[in-house]
Amino acid sequence: MKPQLTNSQFKTFLLIYAAHADYLFSEKEEELIKADVSHKDYTDMMALYENSTDYGALKIIMAHENAYLNTTELRQQMYQKIVSLFKVDGDYSRLEQVFLTFLDKMLTSHE
Repeated sequence: MKPQLTNSQFKTFLLIYAAHADYLFSEKEEELIKADVSHKDYTDMMALYENSTDYGALKIIMAHENAYLNTTELRQQMYQKIVSLFKVDGDYSRLEQVFLTFLDKMLTSHE
């Protein structure tokens, strides 16, 4: 059973998932996420992420994206947050760039 997330929880979960795209979760990435979300959302969504498989995490994202990223403007805002997250540690890696392309295709495939 997939959890029902609030908008804030979903965006927190998506940022945590994205931050792990290069298999490195830097302290700067963690600090940037924590600065943008509540402590409870961060700890709850980190626990959910850590207890999810990659496939399970994708299912959570896909189950909520129509509700919370349902316009081009909302998707663009999230993409900008993710790009900022990727750049915060000074290493916008090829894996992170590929992840953003994948995310774009995944989120726009339901339109």
